[in-house]
Amino acid sequence: MKKLFLELLSIFFWGLALVGRYRLYFYQIGFSGFLFLAGLSEKTFPAADREDRLYSEAEYLELIEKGLPLVARTERAREEMLLFYEVLTRATRRLYLSYPALDAAAQPLLPSPFVLEALQACGESANVRPPAIDIRPIPSGDEPLSPDQFRVMAMADALAPSGDMSLLAGLLQSEIANLTAGLKTIILRQERCDFGPAEGILRGKAAHEFFAREFSSTRSFTATELEQYAACPYRFLLEKVLKLEPLEDIALELDVLERGQIVHGVLALFHRSVNESLGRPGSPLELAAEEFDRLLHKALEDSLPRPSSNPVHRALGEINRRLIAKWLAEYRKQCESYDKLWTAYDRPLVPEFFETSFGESKHKDAAAIAIERVLEFPDGNATILVSGRIDRIDTGTLAGINVFNILDYKTGAVPKFSPEDVKRGITLQLPVYALATAELILNDRDARPLQAGYWHIGKDGFKSRQTLIMFEFSDGRLERTADWENSRAYMTEIIPILKRSISGGDFRVYNPDQRCTSYCPFSTLCRIRQIRSLEKTWTPTP
Repeated sequence: MKKLFLELLSIFFWGLALVGRYRLYFYQIGFSGFLFLAGLSEKTFPAADREDRLYSEAEYLELIEKGLPLVARTERAREEMLLFYEVLTRATRRLYLSYPALDAAAQPLLPSPFVLEALQACGESANVRPPAIDIRPIPSGDEPLSPDQFRVMAMADALAPSGDMSLLAGLLQSEIANLTAGLKTIILRQERCDFGPAEGILRGKAAHEFFAREFSSTRSFTATELEQYAACPYRFLLEKVLKLEPLEDIALELDVLERGQIVHGVLALFHRSVNESLGRPGSPLELAAEEFDRLLHKALEDSLPRPSSNPVHRALGEINRRLIAKWLAEYRKQCESYDKLWTAYDRPLVPEFFETSFGESKHKDAAAIAIERVLEFPDGNATILVSGRIDRIDTGTLAGINVFNILDYKTGAVPKFSPEDVKRGITLQLPVYALATAELILNDRDARPLQAGYWHIGKDGFKSRQTLIMFEFSDGRLERTADWENSRAYMTEIIPILKRSISGGDFRVYNPDQRCTSYCPFSTLCRIRQIRSLEKTWTPTP
């Protein structure tokens, strides 16, 4: 069934792409009567059979006979030809058909059979121009139309028999500053002893004044920002300081960030509805299965964005909705596994607070709690301010003591927690949230933190083996664990170090993840491969 569903889905998007393509042509026609169709090469127009096709043609025909709404290869070709005919007949004054003469490997291409059919139909009235095949990069005109053409033309003229050096001289004169700066940067990067100004260390007076102003003592950092800096200082510079935004790929794909935000909103709304129905904080398993499903479904429908007028966006939104609904279908089982962990408690842990902010006076969710106080970390005579937002806080009672858990929802990969990563500054969220909950949110209850961990929505729920265990029940008492002691000590050390490094203009090009260039949107700007070839490393230190 999964295989069949994927095939039907691919056909659906093929149809959207096909309709969208011809709509573009119609739009281009306007009221002028001229029609331009480009890219009409063989095996491209019409599109050949997809390489990701899951069924053979014989299997397709068999499924069609069984009544499934699939499209056979011959039928699809007829539909393509019909659409092509409908487009051509919209031209009332002149029709232009073109195709590339060469492919990416500089091999000759043939026109689409549709083009040949159109030429045959037009007869002598067709004006056929032979393809102009010239793979040289040298511009054909007298004047360059871009900086790239200017550089190519300058070098071509200088190498020609006439030896015209005028363009090259002008080019060198205009580019000499850039060339000098580039050579100087390469030389600076060759210093093997340490990172320098060519590798993200910004020490100038103007930089010092800017960072002192941008990251002053009144500036509140989030745990996520500090983690991002510790993981890759240079990317932090590009995103958080320079405010650069990577170019989006022109691709038909789902918005993972939007989907995660929807899931967070659904679960917050669902648990609030459960607590409202129970009249107190409680487990959703206290409701009947029908009421559980009803509230969950209503939370999903209320949290989804309004349908877009764009058919492609609307289709992507529907895929998001179905995927989230599929995940949430397992949520009751995930809750059952989670609740079993606390059955021996005086009052089992139940969800009470959702999307709770600290260090923020306003919150986009009107139903969420927002604590204006920030979490403070001492740094000599100064104080570092840290804020954040906690997905979920569960409260209960053990041995007569109020306890709580910190839960962070994940729809993608779930990171593994370790005190050593806290020491490096790359997993600060869980311990920071636990400390903020104890000191700011539940300080009036004198509550103790038990566990802080991740809840994987798309898989098996609460990751009990990947949690930060802060207090354990032993010999009738709640005892603080060594991991919690170490994590608290590491936080008080690393957070001031990270803040001083940021405000000091230290954004060195370093990332311990050797695969970072495969997923980083700024990989074309970064020169980390060159840094790694020089074997430079970095660990945040005072």
